[in-house]
Amino acid sequence: MVTRHGHEGVVWVDLEAPTREELASVIREFSLDPRIEEEMVAPSPYPLTVTFPGYAFVVLHFPSPVDKNVTHDQEIDIVVGKHFVITGRYETVSPLHNLHKIFETEELLGAFSEERRADVMLARLFERYFASIRGEVESAGSSLGRAERDIFDGFERDMVRSLSLIGRELLHYGGILERQRDTLVDFLDSLSDSRFFGAAFEPSKRAILAEHAKTAHLVSTYRAMLVELRGTNDSLLATKQNDIMTRLTIMALVTFPLSLIAAIFGMNTHYLPIVGMPGDFWIITGTMAALMTCFFVYFKVKRWL
Repeated sequence: MVTRHGHEGVVWVDLEAPTREELASVIREFSLDPRIEEEMVAPSPYPLTVTFPGYAFVVLHFPSPVDKNVTHDQEIDIVVGKHFVITGRYETVSPLHNLHKIFETEELLGAFSEERRADVMLARLFERYFASIRGEVESAGSSLGRAERDIFDGFERDMVRSLSLIGRELLHYGGILERQRDTLVDFLDSLSDSRFFGAAFEPSKRAILAEHAKTAHLVSTYRAMLVELRGTNDSLLATKQNDIMTRLTIMALVTFPLSLIAAIFGMNTHYLPIVGMPGDFWIITGTMAALMTCFFVYFKVKRWL
């Protein structure tokens, strides 16, 4: 599907899962290098930027949530010239869809919020993308807040998996932002060349890099919080497990001498002291209870209980 928005000689062409014919038509219309068609016809595994006379091409990947705690990469191919921006993608991308709605409204009303230059369009596109990523990161941050409350409410064991899922999501976001950074910088540097937008592109370039840096910093902040929460959760979980093991050990230590006494008086011998005396059962039971009480008092004094 091909969608167009144009104003005063500047056009944005968006290709969503284009057919080979649609892609070839756009390539011919803007006299683009055939190699761009080959790059855009199939997904690329890595970020890439190439500069041609009069336009620049870049392949970037952005994280996109599939469902809760599951994220995959969305590829977007961008070709930028002085008077056009071409975007190619293989699926519906929310930031671009929302930007289409804004442009359609502006065109319908004839009131444009900003000048429709190619560099301004590009800046708005990246602003939408990074804002979308920050929204997802903030959602992960909210999950961290809930996890923090659950940790101190006694659900340490359940939080092991929850924190791992949040960590996987943040790791994905951080990895993609870090991997695309150098390619994005090279792409924007090429657009600052006099053959493209020149010095006039510097404000847009700084704005795009600031959006990237702000998003990467947000991810780093939440990852640092995650590390602290995971350490706290592990410490509380280990403390609780140690406490359980201590209690079990004390129970075993208390019951061992009682079992020994019971075994001694259960021996099949000709003579056993106390056995056969009046009230022998209560004497033995009382002795065992007294020993058990002594053990518990000792453990209390030692603060083992």
